Amino acid sequence: MAQGTFDLWQQAFTFTLMSSADDSLSGTKLELAEYLAASIWSRLCNPGLQQLIGDSWELAWGPGIFQSSGSSAADNAIYLVRDKVNSVYVIAIAGTNPASKYDITEDLAIEYPLAWPYGGNAPAGTLIAPGTQDGVNALLSLESGGLTLLAYLQNVDAASSSTLIFTGHSLGGALAPTLALALAQQGFDPSAWQAVYVYPTAGPTAGNSAFATFFSQIFPQPAAGPQQWQVWNADLANSLDVVPQAWGENTLASIPDLYAPNITASREITYAVTKAEKFAQGTNYTRIGTANDLTGSTVQGSGVTTQDFETEVFYQHIFAYVLLLEVEPLLTLQDAVGKPLFNIPNPYASPGTGHLPMPAAARG
Repeated sequence: MAQGTFDLWQQAFTFTLMSSADDSLSGTKLELAEYLAASIWSRLCNPGLQQLIGDSWELAWGPGIFQSSGSSAADNAIYLVRDKVNSVYVIAIAGTNPASKYDITEDLAIEYPLAWPYGGNAPAGTLIAPGTQDGVNALLSLESGGLTLLAYLQNVDAASSSTLIFTGHSLGGALAPTLALALAQQGFDPSAWQAVYVYPTAGPTAGNSAFATFFSQIFPQPAAGPQQWQVWNADLANSLDVVPQAWGENTLASIPDLYAPNITASREITYAVTKAEKFAQGTNYTRIGTANDLTGSTVQGSGVTTQDFETEVFYQHIFAYVLLLEVEPLLTLQDAVGKPLFNIPNPYASPGTGHLPMPAAARG
């Protein structure tokens, strides 16, 4: 048994979920990297998970942890796993760490987009969000075993017969395509591989329409599979998820009514959206690719308060994807001492279900 029952898209999403093990922890970069590495290895060796993703995966590069000045949290995290039997490499990038103050900058720094800073043949007018640039710069700077990610990819022996996937959720969903594109402009050659794909989920926009066009030129979108989630090189989103509505000028306006009539947006929510629209005005932020939004989710809550709205946001942004990508078997897995292997937060879970309630600051 090497393959597992999950398809390649579901496997990539599973590795995305594994990138968040450092959430809420504090320590040095080395301590956090060691903790995340141990978490990854323990999951890769779990017999139940092996039934789903296969038993031939290994940690091949990283984890790399970035900390801003004075931070004791994992402000950014990234790692690379390799399926040594099927010649598949997956680069998983963590989303927002609730314990990281720095990540708020990456999430919300959208005003005054910046000219594409990574060289290559980017068309004139290609712009990215300042926060996205901060995140990509951090990831490019990280090393594992004395090698940056770029150096590692340039030295893969069997690239011509291997598949490489960049993946991430939410903030990671913005960073994954931008990092892939930046690497392709700095010496990484996608054409040297059998296939290179990007699988961002729930990502906010990373850049403007010229950026989205540039990305599609370097990473064209192949035909989708029969399942809704089987889409490469496009931002895959739950239609009821707020985050992918950011930061398009037109899509931001849809947020207050996203859960109507079940949930009415409070004044605080409406004000926050109006403020975001002001920051995004004139930026022309555009989602990458042409994926159809996942539509299998339904509104879970009801009410009129800010808390009602935020609880629904948390559910639709995290737990709903587990259902929409049909990876619910992850919820049944346990570690060696009987604890859930994936404690995916569900704010509507009943006590005793084994799934943690959503923390006050949700991972984005």
